[in-house]
Amino acid sequence: MSLILLVSLLSLDLWHPRLDRNRSLTKIFDLLYFPWFSYLSNSLPRYKLTPDNFTFNQKSYPITAKLDQGQWQINFTDQDFQGYRQLILISPEINNFFSDYLALNLAENLGLVTRDRWFAVVKINNQAGRIYQVLEAWNKDVLEKNRRSSDSDLFIPKDYHRLWQSVGFWKKLAINPLAPQDYSALHQLLTATPDQLTRLVSLDSLARWQAYLKLTNRSMSEPFLLYFNRDLGQFEFIPDPQSNVITDTRFLSNLVNLPSVKIQVDQLAQTRYSQLGYYRQLWQQTRFAFAADLLKPYSTLFFTVSVWQQRPKI
Repeated sequence: MSLILLVSLLSLDLWHPRLDRNRSLTKIFDLLYFPWFSYLSNSLPRYKLTPDNFTFNQKSYPITAKLDQGQWQINFTDQDFQGYRQLILISPEINNFFSDYLALNLAENLGLVTRDRWFAVVKINNQAGRIYQVLEAWNKDVLEKNRRSSDSDLFIPKDYHRLWQSVGFWKKLAINPLAPQDYSALHQLLTATPDQLTRLVSLDSLARWQAYLKLTNRSMSEPFLLYFNRDLGQFEFIPDPQSNVITDTRFLSNLVNLPSVKIQVDQLAQTRYSQLGYYRQLWQQTRFAFAADLLKPYSTLFFTVSVWQQRPKI
């Protein structure tokens, strides 16, 4: 009977359809992780955040901060923080803990543009510390770090369901200073014939993006950004995984099925990209902090099982 009760309680945590703060019963099992508190590592950075101040290592930075759709958006108003002018804080469960991290690490190995990301423990408005995913915001700084011209345009959809209908459903995250209001290149892409698309789109970038989706078992409808390479007059694809967002990519079906693209995708997919070392690094850096996070709306057991299910195959 005791074994049946134990399995029943575990199943509540592992298979419950949603995460919420009302699952206090299953969080009893956090007591199993109490020994981890003795080995609590200081490897994760620790920040303090108020609406107008960001503190790290007893140094304060003036900021503006707002909570938008579950994400904290931070803008440093006086000086940058370790080279970052904007940061975003996201609860780890929103991005499936390590899932997007592993995928984006593979995207980097494939030569695609990605933004910096890390885990940190953050005290917000003097509450207890919570573990967050920290990401740099999409802007021209990301382009420069990825050896792309920051004087070119970086586009993100405002409406993922209608992104191919007109330029009105896109906005710029990095701007060509010589033509800040110019959307003519994007308009040309959206209205191009299949033959014209092969000249307007970087087929190498397209193949690498497709290989990233294939190797990570992700749908072609995963969100992406478009970077316009002014020197080549072509658009490059930048992965930007988000939860529960579907992108209409039927417009690209002709390009994806080009023989040259399919051959390159197959070649890239056959290359062995070891993710195990990166996964172990994430696990070692964060497991104690997750256990010590008393404000998380899920149990440590749920985190542990979810993360181990995401571990890459050797």
